[in-house]
Amino acid sequence: MGDSINNSEIEKIINNQMGVEDDLEGINDTVDSNGTEKEKPFEADLIRIDQQQLSLKYVYELYKEDVLKLDPDFQRRYVWGDRRKKSLLIESLMLRIPIPAFYFYEKKDGVFLVIDGQQRLQTIFDFMDGEFELFGLEYLGEKYNKKKFEDLDDRYKQRIRRTQFTVNILDERSPSAVVFDIFRRVNTGGIKLNPQEMRNAICSDSTRELLRSGARSDAFQKATRHRVKDLRLDDQEIFLRFITLYRRYDYKEQKLQKLSPSKLTLLLDKEIYEIDKLSEDEKAKLLQVYEMAMSRCFEIFGENAFAKLTINENNSIERSNFINKSLLVSFAVLLSDPSISNDDLKNKNDIVCRTLAKHLTDVEYMNSITNATGDERNICVCFEKSLEVLRKCGIINR
Repeated sequence: MGDSINNSEIEKIINNQMGVEDDLEGINDTVDSNGTEKEKPFEADLIRIDQQQLSLKYVYELYKEDVLKLDPDFQRRYVWGDRRKKSLLIESLMLRIPIPAFYFYEKKDGVFLVIDGQQRLQTIFDFMDGEFELFGLEYLGEKYNKKKFEDLDDRYKQRIRRTQFTVNILDERSPSAVVFDIFRRVNTGGIKLNPQEMRNAICSDSTRELLRSGARSDAFQKATRHRVKDLRLDDQEIFLRFITLYRRYDYKEQKLQKLSPSKLTLLLDKEIYEIDKLSEDEKAKLLQVYEMAMSRCFEIFGENAFAKLTINENNSIERSNFINKSLLVSFAVLLSDPSISNDDLKNKNDIVCRTLAKHLTDVEYMNSITNATGDERNICVCFEKSLEVLRKCGIINR
């Protein structure tokens, strides 16, 4: 109690700083509230992890040859800022004190991505490159405080180079569910990778570039009022959500197909692999549709796009400061209907915003965009209610 803040509250604060509303979708949504597994993610016999003992010297050579990636573009670089904490790690190497194991992910091209241990490795390599002096050592401070790597006695330099690391290497041939589950289980750093950062680690460069293009597009930025920050890849995850549900929406029947898996996080994990299989023309088409959808959303909602709306006592529309992902994706997918013409969207701003505000007084609709938004039922409710809004405003007439 008191002033303590739990992990969910911290995550909510981070999400709000990113400009998006915390939608309580969560990372670990493969279990229910009792801890019972809802969907078995993989066959245990298919896990492919090879444990090896690698010398620091060899790992450092991989790093210098750009074969070991500490901070690729899918992951923001979070480096320890505490000089003493970094120095004590180096002192452990000098004293031959074992440090925790590392986890690498080996891609098909032979490049290793660091899943767990990025900050420790970056600290060690920075020290070997002469980037900082030792500070606040517990056992060797009298002689080695204020020393850089090049200033150490040869015996300590060699001890550091000969340090044996326990490295668990995850093979890319493992099924996708295995890869994501291992990422989540071993992702123990100070600032953990979120689901989209994990997906970007796995996907191809082409898919990563597609998601980046959607996030950076002028249409998306304009529709979201430049509110969605890219620090934790929320903007790219929104585009991935759109692709995933757009490809599963039946415009003839006007409803989502059965979602499999039924949890959004697992569905997005699966979709990232499916996008990798698409041709460049197919990827370009998805980007084109997304940009059109964003333009249409801005056309009818204007500055109120993707926000929870209310009508105050003065009969004026008020909006939340945050972008709601569920509203964004549902309206973007629905407005991608090829039967909609630009004429259907003209002069609809006031009526659409007021209709949405009225519909959001529906507890079921509000709950679907606020709590457990990754559940199939809530996704379907959100789409059905958003469709009602567009029908009442004459944008969709079927």
